[in-house]
Amino acid sequence: MKSFDRAAGIALLRTTPGVLTAWLADLANDQAHASEGEGTWSVFDIVGHLLHGERTDWIARAEIILGDGPDRRFAPFDRFAQETTSVGRSLQDLLQDFAAARAANLETLAAWDLSPTNLARTGEHPAFGEVTLAQLLSTWVAHDQNHLAQIARVLAHPWKDRVGPWQAYLPIVQDETYSAGSKPARRAPQCVAAPNAANRLFSSAMP
Repeated sequence: MKSFDRAAGIALLRTTPGVLTAWLADLANDQAHASEGEGTWSVFDIVGHLLHGERTDWIARAEIILGDGPDRRFAPFDRFAQETTSVGRSLQDLLQDFAAARAANLETLAAWDLSPTNLARTGEHPAFGEVTLAQLLSTWVAHDQNHLAQIARVLAHPWKDRVGPWQAYLPIVQDETYSAGSKPARRAPQCVAAPNAANRLFSSAMP
C-alpha cells in the first residue's frame, strides 16, 4: 500500500483555498445557495462543510494519532454542522475563514516529523476502525478534490436543460455517468447512498 506523498499532498492542499476564492468569491448569492434539488448541497453548504472539517477533523485526528495518550479513538465528525455554523455568514466569510484555517493547518503539518514510522501510526475511526496517519492525510487531499468536483457539478446543473444536443458531450450534466454528491442520509454510518441514487459518486459525507 502506498503511503502519504508529503510534497504532492501539501502542494494540492495549499492550492485549494486559492482555487475556491478565484472560482467562487464573486458568485451571486442565488448561485451560491442553489443546489441540485431537495436533499442536495449548495456551493455555500460545501464550503461550510470544508471549513468545519478544517477546524475539527484532519489536524485534530492526526494529533490523536501522534499523541502519547492511551485513547486513540476519533470523535465522530458532524457532517451537517454547517447547517448551524454557517448561519448568518456570507460565502465570502466562509472562503476567508477556510483560507486562514488551511494556512494554519499546513503550518502545523509542516512542523511534524512525517517519517515512515509516524505515518504508520494508527487511530480508531468510529466507523472504519483502525486507520493510519498516512491514510488520514491522503484522505484529506482526496476530500478536497471530491468537493471541488462536486462544486463543478452543482454550478453546471442549472445549464443542463439549456445546452440542447451538446448534453451528449457533457458528462458533468449527465446524472447516469457523472454524478455529484448529495446530502447523505443522517443515519448513514459512512459514505453511502444519498437521496438521489444518481448522486453516489461524489458523496457529501466526510469520512
